[in-house]
Order: sequence, then C-alpha cells, then structure tokens
Amino acid sequence: MTGRLLRSTVVEPAKERPVLFDADVVVAGCGLCGTFAAIASGRCGARTLVIDRFGTLGGNMGPAMVVNGSLFGEADATLPGGLAGIPAEFKARYEALGGSAARDPARSIYPEDAAIASHLAYVMMNEAGVEILLSAYAADPIMDGNTVCGLFAECASGRVAARAKVTVDGTGDAGIAARAGAPIVPYMAQDDTYAVMMPRASMKRGYPTYYNDTQLLFLIANVAEDGMQAFWREDVDLSAEDEEWAATSLKAYPKALVPILRQAWSTGEYRRRIDDVADVKISASCPGKLQEFGPGIVGFRVSAVGAIDAADPLQMSRLEAAMREQGFRTVAFFRKHAPGFENAYLIASSSFLGMRGGPHIEGDHTLSMEDRFAGRKCDDVLFRNTHLGSPGHGGDPSGFDVPYAVCLPRGVEGLLVCGRGAAYRRRGHDPCAMRARPAMMVFGQAVGTAAAIAALDGVAPREVDIRKVQQRLVADGICLGERSRLAELGLGR
Repeated sequence: MTGRLLRSTVVEPAKERPVLFDADVVVAGCGLCGTFAAIASGRCGARTLVIDRFGTLGGNMGPAMVVNGSLFGEADATLPGGLAGIPAEFKARYEALGGSAARDPARSIYPEDAAIASHLAYVMMNEAGVEILLSAYAADPIMDGNTVCGLFAECASGRVAARAKVTVDGTGDAGIAARAGAPIVPYMAQDDTYAVMMPRASMKRGYPTYYNDTQLLFLIANVAEDGMQAFWREDVDLSAEDEEWAATSLKAYPKALVPILRQAWSTGEYRRRIDDVADVKISASCPGKLQEFGPGIVGFRVSAVGAIDAADPLQMSRLEAAMREQGFRTVAFFRKHAPGFENAYLIASSSFLGMRGGPHIEGDHTLSMEDRFAGRKCDDVLFRNTHLGSPGHGGDPSGFDVPYAVCLPRGVEGLLVCGRGAAYRRRGHDPCAMRARPAMMVFGQAVGTAAAIAALDGVAPREVDIRKVQQRLVADGICLGERSRLAELGLGR
C-alpha cells in the first residue's frame, strides 16, 4: 500500500493567477492549531486570511468530529495552571453553547461538540476580522528566492493567489514547508534508548519506521436501543472453541454475538480486523458498546495502525478508502445479525483521517525526547508544556519549554509552521508529548501572535522581537514559567 516512488514528471506551463487577497498573515489549514493561530493573529491587528479545504472550521475538533478523547480533558495535565488565553475563552464560550465540558469533561458527545466548535471558531474569527476561504486547498507557496510570500489556493473557480508578509503552515503534515524547499523529517528512527524512556509499543524494536495511527468515527441511526441492550445483556454458554477465539480476537463484544462473528470470520463474510493490508492493521470497534449519541444513534470507530506514511498520497487514499469500506461492512454485518440493528443505517462519519505521527520540518531547533525528559528551558519559549510530568508519563515534573525555534523551517524565510508539522520528534503516540489538544490550542495562539507581530513590524519571522511576542503571550495569560523564570527572561511585572 504505497505509491511514494513516482517514476516520471510532466512540465506545468507558467500562468498568471489573480490575486484574491493581500494579507499580513495567511494561515494554511484550520485545524486545532491553525484555528487559534488565525484568531490570535487577527486580534493582534494583522490582516489575516485562513484557507481550509473543508466547508467547516476546526479540523480534528470540527469536521473530523473529535473521534476520541475530549477537547479540554488533558488541559490540567498538559499546561501549568490549566487552559489559558484564547483557548480558555474558547472553552468558556463553548460550554455556554452546550459543549460537553459543561456536562462532564470525561464524556464527549462528538457530533454535537464538533458542530459547536466549528460554529464558535467561525464566530471568533469573524470577531477578530479574519477572512475565511473555505472549500479551497492551500497549494504551492508563492516564492521569492527562499522566501515564502503567500500561497496559491485551488478553488472551484481555479487557482488564485493570496499574498502575505508571513505565512503559517497549519496543514499538519508540513505540506507548505515541504513545497517551499524546507528539509523534512519523515519519521523518528528506531532507538533502543527511546524504547526504555518511553515504553510504548510504537517505540519498540520491530515496529515499522513509519509507525502511525489514525481513526474514523462512524455514526449509526435508527437503532432500537431496547433490543440492542437486551442482546448485549444476554448470557449464553459459549463452546470452548468460541471462548478461546473470543479471547484472542474480540474486545467488548456481547457473548451472544461471538458464535455468529466467528462463523462470519471463518467464511470471510465479515472480519472485525483486517491484517492483510501491507504493514497496516485496520480494525473496527464494536457498535453499541460505545456511548450513545442521542436517541437511536450509536457510534463506532475504525482504526488503522502501522507503516502509514502520511506524505504518500496514494497510500493515504487507499488507506482511507479501505477504512471507510470497513465501516460500511461493519454496519451491514450488525444490521444482518444483531438484534436492535435490523433497520439501522449509517448516517455520518469523520471527514478525514487525523494522524498522530507523520512528517515534520527540521527546525532551527527540533524538540527531542531528551529535551522533554530533561525539562529543557530556552530563551525563546512560547509556552510551558507539563504533559509528560503528569502521573504515568515520566519526565521532569515541571515540564519543558516549547521554543519558537520549532516553528522555523531551516533554509526558508517568511514561513512559520505550527501544529503537527512543527519540529518535534514523533512516532506513533507522540513521545515528545505535543499532541494533546489543549497544548495545540495554546501553540496555535503563540504562533499566530508571533506571525502577526513579525508582519506588523515589517520583519521576517526569524528576526521577530521574541520578547515582544512573549510579553503579549504573558499579558494574554499564557504560562511561560514561574515568576522567577519570567524575571530571568526580562518579563517580570
């Protein structure tokens, strides 16, 4: 399942393109990080444009329907003092609109939460004066030598240009940075030292170098809940063979379904897990055993783990198609065999695959596992991350600094990279602990602030007055360290 080796090329003729926008800052991608980067940039007074390929904002917290975990559940374990700045305001307004954090932080009603988050992102961007270009792909950067001067965008009407003083790559896979010629790190190489430091499966020897994981959420409507629950509670006697098979092949499935599922597995009618996709395992969770999403609506997830190269367009296309096909087969199987699902049907699924791993830039500094375990401090700190200081994660309990240098791609000017494409080592479950949603929200605000200040001061992002950026972040409530640390940075108040 790979198409990375492209064996021929064609020449694309040069063309003039209309300039649709002239901006101070243009943000490519409106996921978790890009959303808060755009809002922060607009609030700093910069003329800001955000470009996103979907018709709704928010990425993982929007059209991808959150999929797993919660939007704010890791805030206290990730950020000193919890959520702050624009993300804290976002949370308060989200709760006022009925977001799940207002009911139970541990329980997300993903479809509703996604709709609220997308709506609120739109409202807050409008309040900040941000221009929004939806259903458009951020394509090639506009280059002047090694300097990014904006972006081309692919729209229904054709290719247009958006000029900018500073461009922010929030694509998740460092796609704009790669097209600008920045050095890209495709994966974190195997190192037995890391396996000891971070004993997760994805760090151990034998796992593919492109180890990655992703999920799609599927929603089933018209489920007869009484029939489903009765079936789930039914106690049946399983044969020794069924017991043994269930112990190795199933999790959280009702006992009454085990013989049926085993038979379907043996005949090839349906298999919950697909192991024959090259170096990638695709599996479906059990519908109905998960939380309910409203009257007659239940959900399940299709997951994929293994050698997934997020920068390989053919593999990604084939993988997503296979995962969606597995989702459809799962619904068909339950409709045929599980009481309560006789008239059920698939109504919605996540709009795209969100990865934990994937390619990232080689930055002026690339955050390593050694940095976060040692509790690294740096003069260009954007925020303090304490995620790995929380119970069960190891590392320095006081956390580590996330430096501005991780946003600066080597050899390229005019460009900042935020979110998953920034310079921090990762493989699978993100051993550098940057992936938590609250951390990404704060990261976005920090990068958007830096982009706006650089643009308004007429300097390249690499030459921005970092103390000015830090002063704005501290004033907005972002934690850069204790009071003594702020004094060391010349930021004491």
